[in-house]
Amino acid sequence: MVTRTVTHVSESAAIYGVAVTNPKGVTLTVNPAKMEFKSKGEKQSYSVRIKVDKLAVAPGNIVTEAGKIAWSDGRRQVVSPVVVILKQGF
Repeated sequence: MVTRTVTHVSESAAIYGVAVTNPKGVTLTVNPAKMEFKSKGEKQSYSVRIKVDKLAVAPGNIVTEAGKIAWSDGRRQVVSPVVVILKQGF
């Protein structure tokens, strides 16, 4: 699990919802799925759970897959790219 802390930079209150684009073969679960900010400078944290669904990698090879975590309040969007490196041993 990975935890990230974000800071609200807008002067106005906002509620952000999350949309996840999973890397191929991986499921990302973000908690919470919604963050409500009431004032500028407010900090909140979210966690990302990473689960490999299927390891479609030939023995001895490495595969890199990309996805993203996007937070939006309907007007603004904040996107965090996610890169997963899958390696299969011999």
